[in-house]
Amino acid sequence: MDDMKDEKNDTVDKPVENEKTTENKDEEVDSLKKEISELKDKYLRILAEFENFKRRSKQEQIESSYYIEASLLKDFLSVNDDFERALSVESKDNEGLRLIKSKFEEIFKKRGVTKIKTSVGDEFDMKIHEAISTTDVDNRELDGKIAQVFEDAFLFNSKVLRFAKVIIGHYKEK
Repeated sequence: MDDMKDEKNDTVDKPVENEKTTENKDEEVDSLKKEISELKDKYLRILAEFENFKRRSKQEQIESSYYIEASLLKDFLSVNDDFERALSVESKDNEGLRLIKSKFEEIFKKRGVTKIKTSVGDEFDMKIHEAISTTDVDNRELDGKIAQVFEDAFLFNSKVLRFAKVIIGHYKEK
């Protein structure tokens, strides 16, 4: 009979152990689900960071390329100015200079460089003009306006590549 009693106790104890095991398994499943969720969230964040990094890197590469090209084109503008000065003097050798200057202009056009013509009497616009000096003028209409142009302005892809260097007139009453 004692054996029978022990058997009853064993069967009663077993379901309690099974309940504990089931609870442990449920906790483990919940823990694993939480860990999966955290890893998934971490993965998505890293993926988003990587996409942002790629976008920033591409933008930086474009900007870097722009500034390198702009710097080179700006250097060529001074050579272009020298050709213009040389062509302003009459000479039989000007044909070769005209040819070289026209090639520069083709390159500028192809690269998106456009000249902004500045003339005496134009309003001063600080977005495209650089005032290097002022001068007294006899004409009241030139007061505060451009009295002399040294270099024209140039745009490169709609951004100022070089400001026009100008002298601003100042009318003095006599």
